[in-house]
Amino acid sequence: MVATGKDEAKYDRLSQLKAFDETKAGVKGLVDFGVTEIPHIFYS
Repeated sequence: MVATGKDEAKYDRLSQLKAFDETKAGVKGLVDFGVTEIPHIFYS
């Protein structure tokens, strides 16, 4: 599923992916941080 229309205003996938990549923590970092829901950037 690709964000379109109203969803694009709420969600900027490219900037979210860039921010995630810049943390250099990866998925393990999310788990270590205690994330309990899958972040939107991982939805297809």
